[in-house]
Amino acid sequence: MQSILLVEDDRKIARVVKAYLEGAGFRVIHFDKGRDAVNAAMKDVPAAVILDLMLPDISGEEVCQDLKDIGDFPIIML
Repeated sequence: MQSILLVEDDRKIARVVKAYLEGAGFRVIHFDKGRDAVNAAMKDVPAAVILDLMLPDISGEEVCQDLKDIGDFPIIML
């Protein structure tokens, strides 16, 4: 099963996105902080990332750059 990394600090949005992705057969790994998501991606490279731009610890742009250094996978920014 392919994993999708969901980086979203708004719990309502995260819950809805996660439900749709799991319904489509993906394993969803959710983080509400950018640094945690980057660390997780280093250990287990995801098939794709859904990334919020406004995060509590670092900007979504920084997370995007760090993720692109890890691997070549699609990143959808919200």
